[in-house]
Formats: sequence, structure tokens, C-alpha cells
Amino acid sequence: MLYGGLPDTELLPTVADFFGVAVDTLFGRRAADYGGLKEEMAKHIAGEPEDRRFQTAIDYCWAIEKALSGEARIEDFSWEDVRTQEPDVYSQILFPSGISLFSLSAALPYFLLMPEPEGGWRSGLLPKEDYTVFFALLGEPKVLDALFLLYGRDGKPFTRRFLERELSLAEEDAERIARRLCGYGLLQESEIEGDDGVQEFYRFFPNPSFVALLAAARAMIRGPHLFQVYYSNRGGKPYL
Repeated sequence: MLYGGLPDTELLPTVADFFGVAVDTLFGRRAADYGGLKEEMAKHIAGEPEDRRFQTAIDYCWAIEKALSGEARIEDFSWEDVRTQEPDVYSQILFPSGISLFSLSAALPYFLLMPEPEGGWRSGLLPKEDYTVFFALLGEPKVLDALFLLYGRDGKPFTRRFLERELSLAEEDAERIARRLCGYGLLQESEIEGDDGVQEFYRFFPNPSFVALLAAARAMIRGPHLFQVYYSNRGGKPYL
């Protein structure tokens, strides 16, 4: 029903849903209540097809990145607008309350958000000795080759001879690498009873943090050469 050319007020929610806006927007007003915003965002992402959820989520991440800088007009720069085919292009925000790093490369997109706790990040880190041992392991001959090989496979069990053959390793080197990776929970050694006796084999349990580590390491090795957005207001506050 129309009154003076306007729709019945009972129809306003339907009209607002059709255009994907709030009822206040129909009257040129901006809603100030953000209480249900997180729930609506979650519904939006969950309602997307599974193969689209990460793309939808990263669009929200870019909105968060812009908002952290204090810029309210985030609608002018969507993720589709800023992502690029160029490597090593980032957005970075550095405040006393936390840091963010957004890789805008279409080949390696990610969003790192780290609010700084009251005691600083160092309180949540491992002892320096643990990092020394881990990074030394990555620097040992063929270890990184073994990890790239295993992360590129379909997860089928394999024997130590597989490592020997694929990486041109001596038996003792293949055993050493497998043992070290077992220590980090990436490999699990098992046995099977066969016609020729007991045979040892390994199962690989990939930790996705390895991929994130490689992405973060790229930002240190190559360094950003262009910032789409950069805000720094840490005022000399140390990171660790």
C-alpha cells in the first residue's frame, strides 16, 4: 500500500533487504548501532560457497586494515581495487597497541594482525635457544628440500628410501632428517608386518604454519618495495 508515493512502513524491511542496506539508509540516515555487525559479517562469510569464503573474508580484512589507520571511508578501496600482480607490495600499520602487515600481491595474499598484549610480545615467545635450534635445522643441507618435497605431496605414507631416492641422500642422512622432523611432529614413524619382515614407514602431518613462515620470511628477505597504505605511530617503542 502507498501513502503519498511512499511504501507502507511494513514493507520497508523488505525493501532494505532487497537493496542490501539498513532501513535508516533508505531515509538517508546512517545507523550508529554496530552491535550486530560481527554477527552479520559472520553470516555473510558462512553463507558464501566454501570456495569463496576466504576471498570474502580477505575483503573484510582489507576493510579492517583501512579502519585501523583511522580512515573511515573504506568503501573507496576494496580488496579487488588494491590487490596487484606485482610482488612485494604491502600495507603496514605500526601503533603502540599493535601491528599489521597485509600482503597485497595476488600471488601471495595474507593479513597478519598482532595486537600487542600488556606485557609485550616477548612474554609469549619461546626461549631464544628454541629458535636457534629450529632455524639451524632449516639451514642444514637437504632439510628444506625435504620439507618442500613433503609439503608438495598428497600425504601418502613413504619409506626412508623415498627420501634417499628423491633427494639423493645417503641412508644415514635420510634417517637423520626423518628423525629431526619427527621431533617437531611433522613425521610419525610406524611399522608394518610384511612378507619380508617388519618394514618402517613414515606418515607426514603438515603444519600450515610452515607456509605462513615462508610468506613472512619473504617479507624479510626481499623487503617491501611499495606500500599501498603505511601508518607508523609507535614512537620508538621496541618490538621485543
